[in-house]
Amino acid sequence: MIQFSTNFQIWTLRIINWVFSPILWPIFQLPVLKPISIKSQIDKLERIGEIEKARILRKDWLKKLPHKYTAALWRSEGDDLLYKQEKYEESLAAYKNSMSALELSPSNVGVTDPLRLYFGAAVSAVMVGEIDNAEKYLNEFLPIYNSFIQDKKVKEYASNFTSGLQWLRENIYSDGKRCHLKPVANPSIKAERF
Repeated sequence: MIQFSTNFQIWTLRIINWVFSPILWPIFQLPVLKPISIKSQIDKLERIGEIEKARILRKDWLKKLPHKYTAALWRSEGDDLLYKQEKYEESLAAYKNSMSALELSPSNVGVTDPLRLYFGAAVSAVMVGEIDNAEKYLNEFLPIYNSFIQDKKVKEYASNFTSGLQWLRENIYSDGKRCHLKPVANPSIKAERF
């Protein structure tokens, strides 16, 4: 078996990047794929602590792109407003914008991360006292969460939401006006808990 040095591997990757970048770059300029590129840049800026630059880039592209291609950027904006700035009404508005963009272009569902979208929307709605909307978003979140929890490939990612899910249930159903039991199709079977 041939052993390659690290330098050889690095140079090989650089050559591949050099050859294919000119081919791939125009593809990522298409409006439908541009959000993937921008979201990647925003994530990178946030990872290295350049939060303000990430915010400026996101806001700039939210103005430039047609609304139907902005679902991932609006979800990212909602996350920033909710978790970093604690501006709950604005975060809820951002999540709603993401949902409306996603309805216009459902093919962007993967890059948008609907698990984070509906979870963030539910949390924001609880924080501003819109409990009916929080319950609606929770009900959008749960089928996605349940399917992720059962899939070995994404179970670990989905498990990050478990304690938050408990918090949502406590805050949505604590008023005693709502029932946390799911209706079932067959009335002879008792309702099941989420």
